[in-house]
Amino acid sequence: MVKKLLVTLLLLLVFVTLFFLPIAQRWNHFYTGRFQTREVPRPDLQTIAVRQPDMPPFVDRATAYPTGTVLVDRAHGNRFEMVELSVLQERLAARNQRVEAVETSYDLTDKLRYAKALIIISPAEAFSSDEIRHIEAFVEKGGRLLLITDPTRFGLRLDDYGYYLGLESDTVYINDLAARFGVVFQSDYLYNTVEHEGNYRNIKLTAIAKDDLTAGLEQVVFYATHSIRSSAPPLIAATGETRSSASERAEELAVAVRTAQGNVLALGDLTFMTAPYHTVYDNDRFIANIADMLSQADRQYDLVDFPYFFDERVDLIYADAPLLDTDLLEGSSDLQAFFMTLDKQLTVRDQENPAHDTLFVGLYAYTDDVDTYLDELGITIALSPTLTATATLEADSPLTPTLPLTPTLTLTETAALTETAALTETAALTVTPALSQTSGRLEIASLGQLVVTGTALLTLQTEGERQVMIALAHTETGLNDALGRLIEGRLDDCLIWEPDAPPDTTIALCDTGEVFEGEGQG
Repeated sequence: MVKKLLVTLLLLLVFVTLFFLPIAQRWNHFYTGRFQTREVPRPDLQTIAVRQPDMPPFVDRATAYPTGTVLVDRAHGNRFEMVELSVLQERLAARNQRVEAVETSYDLTDKLRYAKALIIISPAEAFSSDEIRHIEAFVEKGGRLLLITDPTRFGLRLDDYGYYLGLESDTVYINDLAARFGVVFQSDYLYNTVEHEGNYRNIKLTAIAKDDLTAGLEQVVFYATHSIRSSAPPLIAATGETRSSASERAEELAVAVRTAQGNVLALGDLTFMTAPYHTVYDNDRFIANIADMLSQADRQYDLVDFPYFFDERVDLIYADAPLLDTDLLEGSSDLQAFFMTLDKQLTVRDQENPAHDTLFVGLYAYTDDVDTYLDELGITIALSPTLTATATLEADSPLTPTLPLTPTLTLTETAALTETAALTETAALTVTPALSQTSGRLEIASLGQLVVTGTALLTLQTEGERQVMIALAHTETGLNDALGRLIEGRLDDCLIWEPDAPPDTTIALCDTGEVFEGEGQG
């Protein structure tokens, strides 16, 4: 019994020894004694010189340009916040320009009718072919376009199950549009590990071409930028030890390009114009120059931009006003109300004032007030209406009873009245013509002939600082439809062209949707 107890105690002692031995070894290895407090040496922060970027004082000497609107695209999931444009917005405001965000695709195409400039930054959705077409037309008419990308503005690519596939660059969605102006943004970022502004991605730029956009610039800093490929020479380029993450080759890399006769500016970085980075080197001056470029747009207008080509006061003249019914007058009231929403005053006048912008509205049958303008455009309206002649007999003596007289006669414009009855010397026949709904021909020197039925004619002529617009149709209903198209900007399905002569002229033919029974055309 005692032997058994001794064996048990021995086994227990071995177990305890084996259990605590590793603990004792670790304790002896890691804990060599009691904790002793001691003074920790601290660096002398006053002796550490932190290199600061050059931040020269800047005073914006803004020029007051004509008031205009600068649109900022927000309709394509753009990866930025409006507050990031506060510096640029301040510079634009000092130049009498109003910044307006565009939230939908419809608003974009509609507001381009009056805008002076458009800014597109890091879109996350593609532009439709219709949007691209409208933006191209906007630039062709002198509108300014600022395209900005930034490597730090990216999205995530996920598969159908939500698994991460990679990063999605903003260049994917902007290049379809940018390529129309000879610019392609690269899906890279530039870096310089030798000379930079505190970080290898903050590259210093001194290769600056001579241009009004670069006036006063010696050095700017871009904070992570895409490179840009273009047939146009670079406005600003990265050189020296700066490399592209896509190629790693030592070469000149454009980061700012100006194309389309100076109307389009492409930039690979947004951060440089945001606070506080705008204060570094000549960044402030560059932003001011960009604000000048957007404000200086010499925007031209055509019929599609109705009524923004007019001044604040416009005369409305009805061609042969007595022929116009109340329905047309109601449509004209809508037109006047539309002008009021745009801070323009449309006033009905009896006659033309050559010093005022003027809008003529009328029918093809009565164009005396606008014939001079139509002749200048080589437009001839040839109507062949049927006249219904109503005969009224006034006689002091009776007619010869054996010869019947037909009281209503149908005549053409050139037909001679042939009497079918012999009247006495004192009898008189009065014939009153009335125009019926018949079609004629609209002949345009640069186009050819077409029927007037169901067709509205719109013209716009620029005479110095004066704008003269004419809207004609076959009927009051067709004219109302044409005015409605103008108000809503629905001219996409109209035939629009600009003849070689006279200059600064636009002509449009629009379908009014009218078809007259028995006409066989319209």
